[in-house]
Amino acid sequence: MDMSPATIFRAIEKGQLKSSTTPGGHNRISREDLETFLKTNNISLRVLDSRARRMRVLIVEDNPAELRMFKRALQSVTDLEIMTTTSGYEAGFLTRSFWPDLILLDVFLQEADGREIVKLIRSDPELKGAKIAAISGAASPEDIQAIKACGVDDFIEKPVSPDELRERVLKLLH
Repeated sequence: MDMSPATIFRAIEKGQLKSSTTPGGHNRISREDLETFLKTNNISLRVLDSRARRMRVLIVEDNPAELRMFKRALQSVTDLEIMTTTSGYEAGFLTRSFWPDLILLDVFLQEADGREIVKLIRSDPELKGAKIAAISGAASPEDIQAIKACGVDDFIEKPVSPDELRERVLKLLH
């Protein structure tokens, strides 16, 4: 989700992004001008977040044992920032404050239908770059088809080994 320096230089050269030049020849861009450029070009403002270099995973799982296993499995991956919640409701707020690159979502939460959460995330233009991996252990073939149709990037069936979970997450992030 980082913007390359080449993108910035091209935008300055084309006059799409205002900048001033220091006596040493370096470009300086005001935050306001950069935000305007990002919005105009439909680029998420989260690139301004200083933590954006680390890939972020939000785990939404209401089973405490599985939540611990998922978190432990992913903690061994360097350069991952992990946030967890047991609540679909809280997940909605975390998507807007944590800005995950990947949401690992139990689709059959006790208090919420994960498919509805997926639809809400997919309807938000600021979150369009987030990947969503649905996780479930009690899904029929019809459920799996319906889950995939609601806009997830992957479906992971429980039980899943820590190694397979890491592999699937890394594949989605890269």
